[in-house]
Amino acid sequence: MGKQFHKNILGCKRRNKKVYPDGSIGSEWMVETYIPFIDIANDEAIGGLDPLGIDFGIFYNASLNTYIPLWHAVYHDHMLLFSSLLLIDGRDFLFYLRGLALSLIWGDIPMIDADPQGSGKPYNLNLYDRRLLEYSRRIVEARTKYAYYYIVEGTMLPQPMVHPNPKIIIPGAEKIPYTGVDVKPFYSDSVFAGAWLSPDKSVGIIVTNIGRDTVNTTVSLENYNKLVRENITIYTIVNGEIKQGYFTKELPKELILPLAPYDVALIVLSSADTQRSRALHKILEYENQLRRSMLPESPQANRFFELAIHKFKDNDFIESIKIMEKLNENMTTYKTYIKKIQTLNETINLFSNKSTTVALRKLHQNITNYLNIALQYASTFNFNKSAEMVKKSEEEITLYLRLINQTLSLLDKIRKLSELVQRINKSTLSEENKQLLQQAVDMLQEASFKVEHGDIEGANNLLKETELLIEKVTSSSEASANSHENYLYILTVILLALSLIVLILRRRKELAGKNSLEQT
Repeated sequence: MGKQFHKNILGCKRRNKKVYPDGSIGSEWMVETYIPFIDIANDEAIGGLDPLGIDFGIFYNASLNTYIPLWHAVYHDHMLLFSSLLLIDGRDFLFYLRGLALSLIWGDIPMIDADPQGSGKPYNLNLYDRRLLEYSRRIVEARTKYAYYYIVEGTMLPQPMVHPNPKIIIPGAEKIPYTGVDVKPFYSDSVFAGAWLSPDKSVGIIVTNIGRDTVNTTVSLENYNKLVRENITIYTIVNGEIKQGYFTKELPKELILPLAPYDVALIVLSSADTQRSRALHKILEYENQLRRSMLPESPQANRFFELAIHKFKDNDFIESIKIMEKLNENMTTYKTYIKKIQTLNETINLFSNKSTTVALRKLHQNITNYLNIALQYASTFNFNKSAEMVKKSEEEITLYLRLINQTLSLLDKIRKLSELVQRINKSTLSEENKQLLQQAVDMLQEASFKVEHGDIEGANNLLKETELLIEKVTSSSEASANSHENYLYILTVILLALSLIVLILRRRKELAGKNSLEQT
């Protein structure tokens, strides 16, 4: 009969695996002989049996009775257990909250009722008690992520001592799902703890608080000093968040852990040479630099860091290390770009007071924009694009500095030519020259406009034309001056000649009168 039973179970298991390879075969009870044939069994002690039902008149105070995880300590490596139904719609709150806590520290899969009583609306989250729903989520997160290799794949170790551990009264429960009995009130711990050894030989201590108050509980570590002896990594994860981590040569005797109501915490004790420890070291080192403001802001860096933490909590330590190494490499490059961009900004800011024209101000703004875009690309680790923008800004800076020199030179030339025109205009008498000088003034104004808007070639051409006009006016003025001198010279000669003629005529007249007298 037994052989036929085994044969039937194995046949059923084979057929089930063909249809659903990831499916599991379970049973209502767990017995050693079932281990080769089934994958999972029901743990009635969690949520299904009355803790006072083990009294039998033996104990003085039956309200202090509790079950012990004997099966888990011996056979957890071979077969998983799932709890009895745990109601999370708020009925008998503390009884089922305690059941969830036990399923967590014992490594049971919590079997949660998904159909609130009489609602007819299974999986409607609005009908659940929010505290129990969130507590269930925290347990599932611990089981499937950061505590997986302890409470699922690990081996149970002796439970740690925790103190203080305030006692609370569980008010009992009505018609609990498995046996349908009513449970009378009983005393219970408020802090529950279980210890597990993972396949990588690190120790994980899972701790939770179902009391109403925050407890600064002290967790004893002395039972595990033979498993992790020296060069130890210690860290805690609370509700999925890494809260603290440090490295020590020797295992401390105890650890103080603050626990708020319904917290789910994991304390990990690991050798420093494991992938787990190396990944944590990189995460903590980076976090420390962030805390000390040693790293520049980067949304992309934050995403990398969050992904590394996510991989760490998913137990993918190798991938977490790779991400952190890539992150550190990118941050080094990012800091190099920041320094280069800052240097370029400082360079153009040195000459900002010389940006006196529209063209220079526009070029200055363009360079600033290019550098800002380069910084944005660098912050997203798009270093190729950032390099392009940096190169473009460097080219623009070369043009900017050249334009400053050209602008200053041309403006100085325009000023000197303007002064020259004013001087010539004061001394010239010719209307034609005055008109030419007005053309020169107009051309100088146009040249100034071109300089203002960066048309250096156009301004240079106008200045050459202006110089030609000035030269023409100057030449005309000199010719006019020479002509006037010649006129005065001729006039002077003529006057001298006339004077000489008058003198000669007088002399002749005088001589004629004298001769007439002599004849008379």
